Amino acid sequence: MFAIREPKAAGIFYNSDKKSLERDLDAAFGGKDGPGEAESEDPVAMITPHDKHHLCGSVSAWTYAKTGRTNYVIIGANHLDVGARFAIMKEGLWKTPLGEVAVSSRMAQKMIDKSKILEYDVMSHEGEHSVEVQLPFMQRMQGSEFKIVPIVIKNRFDDRDFMQQCVDLGKSIAQSLITEKERWVIIGTTDFTSGPRPKVEKADKSLIESMRTLNCKKFFDAVHSSESYICGYGAVLATMSAAKEMKAKKSRLLKYKASTESVKGGRATTGYASIMIR
Repeated sequence: MFAIREPKAAGIFYNSDKKSLERDLDAAFGGKDGPGEAESEDPVAMITPHDKHHLCGSVSAWTYAKTGRTNYVIIGANHLDVGARFAIMKEGLWKTPLGEVAVSSRMAQKMIDKSKILEYDVMSHEGEHSVEVQLPFMQRMQGSEFKIVPIVIKNRFDDRDFMQQCVDLGKSIAQSLITEKERWVIIGTTDFTSGPRPKVEKADKSLIESMRTLNCKKFFDAVHSSESYICGYGAVLATMSAAKEMKAKKSRLLKYKASTESVKGGRATTGYASIMIR
């Protein structure tokens, strides 16, 4: 079944008007917290936020300024807890106000064939925002002349069995990509800790440091010891595992920002990070 996915997050997580969205994206890239004219560094993978653009847009801009022209495997969180635990969409078009982006059916099927846990499930993607909010940044950089493979993961039970499943999924993704002539970058989407700002920044510093050597167990332990809940926990594990399988050596923080830096007021904040993996 060929699916056309309408932009469910437009008007909520980002501007639904094309010209206004383009203006917002220009500000995210060119503003004081954005990357400006930063050059691509040919990453294997990136970690990036998936919150509302006016909160985390400048952080996300750092991610996509560094990826260059490429296709994307986008691993997001299944916030709505709908459908399969590890869900992939293997065909169709994803719409945003900036145009339509095609799913790579060939690559998606390749990943399904290599993984024991990845399931084709359109419903898991239907109302989920974590993949969709990435697309305008990608389109700003290269129009709609690229393909995606969207995957979302439920993060309900973050035990060691789940950690191992995410590691295994990452290895399957890497095995699908490693022989490709086309360029692909893996995007793992997550927001970081929420709460009072001092607690958030302390916890996030520990989490980001634990990711430096791409050790999934070290990251798993840091999440539990810091008592943090990060919604894209599984996406981070799968992304690090895939990158390591593809011979990446380490991660590097490009930009960190708290939501209260964008919207003043309130005692609670959420941390956002753009992290490059090479």
